[in-house]
Amino acid sequence: MEPEMHELAKLFPSVAAQLRSSLGTLYLAATQMVTAEQREADPALDAKAAILDQSYYQMLRMVNNLNQAALLRSEKPLQLRDTDLVVLLRDLCARAEALAAELGLTLEFVCREQQLICAAAPKEFEQMVFHLLSNAFKFTQAGGKITVELQLLGKQVQMCVRDTGAGISPEKLETLFDRY
Repeated sequence: MEPEMHELAKLFPSVAAQLRSSLGTLYLAATQMVTAEQREADPALDAKAAILDQSYYQMLRMVNNLNQAALLRSEKPLQLRDTDLVVLLRDLCARAEALAAELGLTLEFVCREQQLICAAAPKEFEQMVFHLLSNAFKFTQAGGKITVELQLLGKQVQMCVRDTGAGISPEKLETLFDRY
């Protein structure tokens, strides 16, 4: 990669953090200006608010992609290390439970195993999980349930995210990790 691209890629995460903060403020202001009750009572207003919602999520997705640009700097593969996916995923779900509750959703983590050690890149794994949960939170209606499950399949570990809102097509996403 060219030196200029390395320098530019270093800036992207900082720019993304600043944009994410501004987007959050704009979204909060928009949701406070038009309540859910007002949207429900006025279909024309709801259509306009839906366009604003869609634009917000498109911009947020673009901003989140800026964080991934930092990976372009590296000419090495992702740094994998032995990671207990049960502990990591349980912690990530616990961190997301408050937001789920605020949205009127139930978030459940399910795993029969006490420990599942896999080669993983924890930071990238965390980003992937939060992206999946973000999609599930957006498309699952209040009262819905999101389940994050880890299960052992022979020498592989499967992570499955299911939601009642069909935000993740087709109702779930499965990822396999090789186990030692």
